[in-house]
Amino acid sequence: MVNFFGHNPLDRSAHRRTNKEWLTSAMKDPKSVFLLFADAYPLVTNDNKGRPHLCQFHSTDISYMLDDADNPRVVVFLGVTKGETAESKATAESELELGGHPWFAVDVTDIQDKLDDLRPGSEFLAGGGGMRLMMLEEKEAGIAAQARSLLDWHARYKYCPSCGNLTRLGESGYKRVCDSKECTSNKGIRNTSYPRLDPVVIMLTVSPGGDKCLLGRQKSWPPGMYSCLAGFMEPGETIEDAVRREVIEESGIKVGRVLYHSNQPWPRPSTLMIGCIGFAISEQIKVDKDELEDAQWFTRQRVLEMMDSLKHFPPHKAIAFQLIKSWLGMSASL
Repeated sequence: MVNFFGHNPLDRSAHRRTNKEWLTSAMKDPKSVFLLFADAYPLVTNDNKGRPHLCQFHSTDISYMLDDADNPRVVVFLGVTKGETAESKATAESELELGGHPWFAVDVTDIQDKLDDLRPGSEFLAGGGGMRLMMLEEKEAGIAAQARSLLDWHARYKYCPSCGNLTRLGESGYKRVCDSKECTSNKGIRNTSYPRLDPVVIMLTVSPGGDKCLLGRQKSWPPGMYSCLAGFMEPGETIEDAVRREVIEESGIKVGRVLYHSNQPWPRPSTLMIGCIGFAISEQIKVDKDELEDAQWFTRQRVLEMMDSLKHFPPHKAIAFQLIKSWLGMSASL
């Protein structure tokens, strides 16, 4: 299954990222789409139902930003629209047109207060700890997730990890390069840095009898809300071992068998949630209060009641909800 934030409709066209001639043409093409971000949040407008949609601009709309040599912007190439057909091939007048409409993301953090007239009624979709991004339509959310993770990385990692020298953007935003000839990493290892991605295991642990699931809560969550346990993977660790380690660390429950369920890109700012079902071989809970406020076993009936209330449950678009929903459909004898 594909979870929310995973429905990106663009073809990332990685082979275009080093084609300077193609990129120059794409940046000027009137059909190219530019999205604006401030502090890694997209500029949106709301429809008459209050639902946000990404503001799409063309090069002529924002040429003054793109052509400002004194203040060069971080511009990331996101990909091209899919859907090439035999008819489109026959009518394409150029390789650029044949490849689909290019999409770019532009960091405008430093001038975000000067954009009121660019698209009246627009706003940057900030607040809610990033949860407002879930209000976007799923395909737009997938594009926004890609752009947000990349732009946040560029904002945070401007310096070379080897020598501390300032780096420059490379490969249309998918690399940062250090040009210092004295940098030690230039001696045998190419001194480049790639976008950060943080793998996190998120798991629903099922009781030995199969009739209960383990849920926990953090102090910062709304009163009464419980969800799946989760934690960052460590170097040299398998997904299965990460699940077992996180569950026993946070709840004292030992896990045996682990099954992979699905994954979800999580742009807060660049996490990949790896969803699993863990099967417990113990039942005595011992909560680590530094990690969780509480953890409990929940019966199917209690979980169904919580789902009905919505206030005490993960959002429908979160992978935690999908893991719990999957368990509700499982036989207790599995």
